[in-house]
Amino acid sequence: MTSSNDTFTVNDTLTVRARSAMRGLLALVSLALGLAASARGDQYTAGLSVYSEHAVASTIATPLANGGHATFDGQSIVVHDATGAVVQTTLILPTFTFPSFLGLQPDGVTLLLGESTNGNIYEYALPSGPLTLLANAAFNYDACVSPDGAFAVVSAATCGFGCGNTLLKVDLATGTSSVLGVVSGPSGPVAFDLNGDLYYGLQSPLFPAPPGSFSLVRWSATLLVSGAFLSEANAQIVVPALDGCADVVVDPRSRDLVVVEAVFGGTSTVRLHRGDGLLKAILASSTDYLGGVGIANTTSGQGAFQPWAPTGSRYTYSATDFVASRLVVLAPVRPQLSAAGPGLSGPGQVNFSIAGGAPLGRALLVACTQANWSPTPTIVDLPLHQLHSGLPFGSGQVRRGGIVLLDAAGSGSRVFGNPGATAPGFVLQAVLIDGQNQVVGGSNEFPW
Repeated sequence: MTSSNDTFTVNDTLTVRARSAMRGLLALVSLALGLAASARGDQYTAGLSVYSEHAVASTIATPLANGGHATFDGQSIVVHDATGAVVQTTLILPTFTFPSFLGLQPDGVTLLLGESTNGNIYEYALPSGPLTLLANAAFNYDACVSPDGAFAVVSAATCGFGCGNTLLKVDLATGTSSVLGVVSGPSGPVAFDLNGDLYYGLQSPLFPAPPGSFSLVRWSATLLVSGAFLSEANAQIVVPALDGCADVVVDPRSRDLVVVEAVFGGTSTVRLHRGDGLLKAILASSTDYLGGVGIANTTSGQGAFQPWAPTGSRYTYSATDFVASRLVVLAPVRPQLSAAGPGLSGPGQVNFSIAGGAPLGRALLVACTQANWSPTPTIVDLPLHQLHSGLPFGSGQVRRGGIVLLDAAGSGSRVFGNPGATAPGFVLQAVLIDGQNQVVGGSNEFPW
């Protein structure tokens, strides 16, 4: 569990997404039938665990800087703690509206929210207001805030239905707006990365949509600054041929893309892509309709959001069967290296065990002397994942200790002998290798 002193930086693109005909209807759900992940049958990739899960009245949600999250049901803001317990409910609008989006601005205390009944976009200061009208955009759908917090890009069908989607730039200091560009199809999700590149989930205009008719595109920060009018013609396709694109968020620690491929009446997935679009993993899947909520990076750990990473990041997604809705918070689970036996402190054998590794994969045991080990880990960017280690890789000071074969549960062990009278003074780590021969992370570091 996270320390009560932990704080988070939040990266989100704000809501469950629906095609234009369904805009706003996902908020009309009941708490009475909230179901657990096991009951709903969600599946998760190895190396992740469910940190928390609970029923919510609305899937329009955002992570908060204290580890909890807030939801917006079109009339009230509800603040939850990290376990899902309700901390505060504030009525902010006099009548019900269809909620569009909710997100936390970089200052960590100001919410940006939209509703599509009247097209209003507001700012709300946590914990209890005030609520300030910022701008208006008809049929607003999603928004993301620039890395410097100066403006938001709003995705909105300002011309109505069947005529494309407008990307608006809204100044967060003045509320003034200007048109950045227009794309075809219904409204889609938007997200910034730390470089200021803008991502957009291009939607299919057909319902039901043909397979592979969605895509994730990107406009560079340079193009945005140039003032060029944004369109599909000057966008780069990052992830093509998706069956849905309900949400995208960029993890600042790894530059990975978390893409929610939401499918009505089918299996929805949460996908992890490298920044260049390469698929790294299917993180979660469900027969419920899924939407992204966001990534929260903690101050107590350096890990990015990816399987088998050390403590540091969590990802929240929403799920609904259009009767009941829930939020699910996923956290990586780092493989654990442990040891037992008389050889730990003197002559004899030591059994090194690995738990929580890649199913049917391998682990390479590596070691260095305690004098060469650093308690502050270095993050090594690998082709698909990151390796966090205090061992000085590349220095010639790291020794290979042998391969451990892992079973279907990701567990395995190997026995070593210690001929000396004391512990040898090493620090060991298991480097995790999956069934496709890719290094996907490392275990904790074990002093011997």
